[in-house]
Amino acid sequence: MEVMIDGANGCESEREEEREEEEETLHMLMMNVIDSYWIILKEREKRKSVIREHGLIDVYRILGRERLLSNEEQSVRVLMRRFARFLDAETTEKLIQSFLNEKRLIKRIKCLQTYHCLGIKTLAGGELYERLREKREKTRERMKASLDLIIKNNKSIASTEQQNATISCTNTELQGQQAMCSTGKTKYSLTPLNITY
Repeated sequence: MEVMIDGANGCESEREEEREEEEETLHMLMMNVIDSYWIILKEREKRKSVIREHGLIDVYRILGRERLLSNEEQSVRVLMRRFARFLDAETTEKLIQSFLNEKRLIKRIKCLQTYHCLGIKTLAGGELYERLREKREKTRERMKASLDLIIKNNKSIASTEQQNATISCTNTELQGQQAMCSTGKTKYSLTPLNITY
């Protein structure tokens, strides 16, 4: 009988050891889960502090302010957002402004180099050149728009005349006026210049 009792006690002690190991393993697993949760909370708090430091909480105010910026400034700000978390808000703003200032200076230098290549020696001459260039561009745009309108009207007139043309005319008395060929195409003849399209 003693053998059986010792065997039962041995099994019970093994079971207790297994339970203790399971409890210890379960405890370690729980501690690992809690540690990972704690790490996530620390990272979240870190992101929140960065957002507070850089004033990114009021999203609508920021988006409204960014809409007022030029495309060039918006692109620089988008590029510099990557570095914003490493710098404080003032330093980030100074960095962005220095990049924008650099771009403005480069653009101005190119403009002055263009003036130099054109033989313009004074800033007043440069301003005069810019005014005349803008005037030429506006005139060019107006002329192009009116030419496009004339071409469009001529095409619509020609297409309607081609559809409605049934008269074949070869009379030389109509020279200077619009005459229809036997093929149905419109032929314009201008008397003084004899230009035909």
